[in-house]
Amino acid sequence: MKNIKIILITSILILLTGCKYDLKLVEKGGGSMGTGVGDESGNKVTFNIHGKEYKGNYTYDDGTTIGSVNTFGTSTTNTSLYGTGGYVGGTGVTSGSGFGTVVSGKVSGQGSILTFSDDGDSIKCGFDFTSNGGTGIGVCEDSKGTQYDLLISKQ
Repeated sequence: MKNIKIILITSILILLTGCKYDLKLVEKGGGSMGTGVGDESGNKVTFNIHGKEYKGNYTYDDGTTIGSVNTFGTSTTNTSLYGTGGYVGGTGVTSGSGFGTVVSGKVSGQGSILTFSDDGDSIKCGFDFTSNGGTGIGVCEDSKGTQYDLLISKQ
């Protein structure tokens, strides 16, 4: 059981290490569009909008709970041979066994982004993200009160 959890967690970390995401900011009500990159290595984020670069970090919590179920079962059947005259002798025994394991975990959650430009302006975001599809959507606001829709997609 413990080995299965270690293998699963290690596999997930290997798959996610170094993943990058394209970020798009779309000003609500039309107007400016910005782009960015999210990098799982260090949870770093960079946005470019209005001719400025914003750098910062993100947090993401998928509420991971890994559960597993182990099952084991056996079956034995005894057989006697009968003919038209009744019992003719002999017996047979058939048996079998099986083992199965199911491991599952959560694949979606929420996150936050906080970035700053060199002149002190900021963009902060909240988002929902689905890790198995590598996509997400959220809402951002800059330090001047302008709101943006955030679109996230795996590179």
